[in-house]
Amino acid sequence: MPGAGLTLIALLAAAPALAQPSLSPATAPLCAPDLPMPEVAARASAADAPTADTRRAWAAGDDRAARRCGLRALAATRDRALLPALETALRRPDARDDAWMFARWAAWAAGGPDDTASAAFAPLVDVLAEPAIAEAADDDGVRLLGEIAAPAAVARLRALAAVDRPDHRVDAAVHGLARQGDVTMRERVATLGRAEADGLVTNATYEQARRIGAAAFYLLALGVETRDEGLRLLTRLAPSDQADAGAWAVQTLCERAVRRPAEAAAVTAARTALIEALDARGIAWTPLTRGTFTCPAAR
Repeated sequence: MPGAGLTLIALLAAAPALAQPSLSPATAPLCAPDLPMPEVAARASAADAPTADTRRAWAAGDDRAARRCGLRALAATRDRALLPALETALRRPDARDDAWMFARWAAWAAGGPDDTASAAFAPLVDVLAEPAIAEAADDDGVRLLGEIAAPAAVARLRALAAVDRPDHRVDAAVHGLARQGDVTMRERVATLGRAEADGLVTNATYEQARRIGAAAFYLLALGVETRDEGLRLLTRLAPSDQADAGAWAVQTLCERAVRRPAEAAAVTAARTALIEALDARGIAWTPLTRGTFTCPAAR
């Protein structure tokens, strides 16, 4: 039966193609929305994942869904191709609605214990200073500056934090300065926090809590000398906001000890003392995950 033989041959020929993984950003598991970055990285290393070259092509392409997936995957895997792809994407007028996501992913890639890798993101400081991009990236772009080990990033954060306005980007700049461990804005940040906390007669509004929480985080993360002032600000916040600021401070001190070995002993001692102070006040910071690499919760 020649017809049957041809049909069987056709089926056998088609079988390998049917077994191949889909390379479509609409169906690839690593492209699923709302995945945490470690999960994206895990899926990128799976046997049926799109190749690194495919992910890079997606990141540099014109299709919005593919570009999103590709850039997120490059950031999650800390692929060396991320930076040029990210610069191009941030400068695309048709990608402005996604700029905040690009900045958030880049912050994850730049953060962590590797100062060399973080410094490699320095070219983004100028990109994020371009008015249209700064507006689109919003406070995620400002927070990204806190993860870049470069003098220009610190200078930009200082300039933003010095502006007298009730702007969320001021609070994002304070957060970034806390991540950088920059002590030069100590009095400015303490004044910002006190201006909101000392005048409270009721529960803090969202904007007040954001400002107080950012200032508290900064003061706690600087170390022993400013810890008590930071703890005082925490008392004006709801328990969940206290826990958030506390968790960020503990994580940041841990990262600083890893990234700056010369400061490790003093910073680790400050972190231990901060944990004891938070625990003594019943601030439930331990269930929260912050930063971009795991620090032990143990003393």
